[in-house]
Amino acid sequence: MRKNKLYVFLSILTIIFLFGTAAICTQCGANIDKVVEGLGDNIDEEPAGDETGGEQPSGTESDEAPPGDETEPEEEAEEPEPEPEPEPEPEPEPEPEETFIEASDEISGHVKENGSVYPGSYVHISDTTAGNQVKGYLSFDISELHGKTVQDAEINFISIESFNNPESFASALVVKVYNYIRLDPSDFAVGGVHLASIPISAASYTISGDTLKDELQEVLDNEVRDYFQIKLGLNAATNGDGISDGITIHCHEAVLYISYTD
Repeated sequence: MRKNKLYVFLSILTIIFLFGTAAICTQCGANIDKVVEGLGDNIDEEPAGDETGGEQPSGTESDEAPPGDETEPEEEAEEPEPEPEPEPEPEPEPEPEETFIEASDEISGHVKENGSVYPGSYVHISDTTAGNQVKGYLSFDISELHGKTVQDAEINFISIESFNNPESFASALVVKVYNYIRLDPSDFAVGGVHLASIPISAASYTISGDTLKDELQEVLDNEVRDYFQIKLGLNAATNGDGISDGITIHCHEAVLYISYTD
């Protein structure tokens, strides 16, 4: 009897619990439906434009690139212009060489107006006791310099000796380029390229200048000529006093200086 009462009591509690639970669930479902309906109303009332009320642009968000994603095409970096190649340095000019050539006593000497020829190391430029004129000749051996280019040139008369009184009739010793090859009587003839007029009183003298360089270069370019030769004479013939007056130059005291390149 007691067990039956207990069963009845538990059954009543269970039925009450089930009805309570069902009522709660029904209330929750109604609330959820209201929330969903509210959301739907909010969505339907969303304005077509932006938040400020402006019209929506024709393009949609999906058609436009999002901010920050639009990137300008990168410009291609210009290749730097190649640096110009340095100009080649000019080849240095060769240093000139120098040489000093004494007059050769083998084919130097003097010739008298009467045709007498006197080769040797002492060269006289004077008149004679008979009143004849005497001219001197000097030769410089340049045979080893053929094909060279003259940069500078000088003829140095280290010592010029006078005897008796050449100043009594002459004022200058005239020097000319004159190709005589070997001394003979015909070399007394006039002619030649003027180089200098040396004062008759000079004890030494140096000849230089373009004429000397040009004439010397012409000889160096001519392989047939092995000597550069000059002629010396007074600018007056004689004073007719029966005394020989003049100038003497020793071959070893007449020196040709040449600065040259190949």
